[in-house]
Amino acid sequence: MRKQIQEQIDSAVEQLHALEIEKAKLDTRLETLREMLDLAPDDDAPKKSPRRRSLSPQWQGVLYFMQEDHPEGASYDEIHHITERVGIDMKKANLRGHMGNYKASGYVKAVSPGTFVLTPDGKKQATKPEIEKPAAKATGSKSMGAVTGRDSGYPPARPSGSIPDASTDTSSSSEYGGYTSPSDMDDEIPF
Repeated sequence: MRKQIQEQIDSAVEQLHALEIEKAKLDTRLETLREMLDLAPDDDAPKKSPRRRSLSPQWQGVLYFMQEDHPEGASYDEIHHITERVGIDMKKANLRGHMGNYKASGYVKAVSPGTFVLTPDGKKQATKPEIEKPAAKATGSKSMGAVTGRDSGYPPARPSGSIPDASTDTSSSSEYGGYTSPSDMDDEIPF
């Protein structure tokens, strides 16, 4: 009989030990939750509205042309053309971030994925730009000209008085730069 009572005592000690471990875990969890509660924001506090940055005259021009040229909604490509038109040098990849900021600020809203219209606040910010790029005004995009880029202010392909290279020299009578055939050119090679 002593043996049975000793087994029950051992079992009770094991259960008590397991309960002590469980209590220690619960105490730690409770302490952590109380610390989190102290650091958590108040649910009843008013939420901060996104910080509105003042728009540059160029971005005010972008909003103006979005409203004038695309009142039903402008896509990223159309907005990118407008940024070029008002003189903003921006990669298309960066435009997504800008439009996200203007959406968060309440200047534009998305009518479909990647298509934006102005909100009433955006219409208040829209101002016709004073300066517009001439090449973009005519075509709606940067025009680089045929090959030389002369429409965008690049220098001519070849300055006047320069010596033409072999690819553009038309002074010789043959199509091989003065040689009569490709085999004649091989005769000049010293090896």
